[in-house]
Amino acid sequence: MTTQWVSGRDRLVLALALGGLLGGGVAWFLVGTVAANLIWAVSIALVLVPLSFSVVRALLRGNTGVDLIALIAMGTSLAFGENLAG
Repeated sequence: MTTQWVSGRDRLVLALALGGLLGGGVAWFLVGTVAANLIWAVSIALVLVPLSFSVVRALLRGNTGVDLIALIAMGTSLAFGENLAG
């Protein structure tokens, strides 16, 4: 029996996060900071959706972990406009 360590959804979220980071970096070099910040903000917002569901499920089971810290950090980086930090 084989065990799958990373689900398809997790791969998609990882690809979205890496794509947003790289896309924002390329945009920063080629276009400027406005486009880069927009790309970074959108990718953070899109990653926050599945992360929020995962954290809520864990909290309902009575578990807390580093995902909660990541959720708070990403949300506050969006709120303060520090999109690359997210």
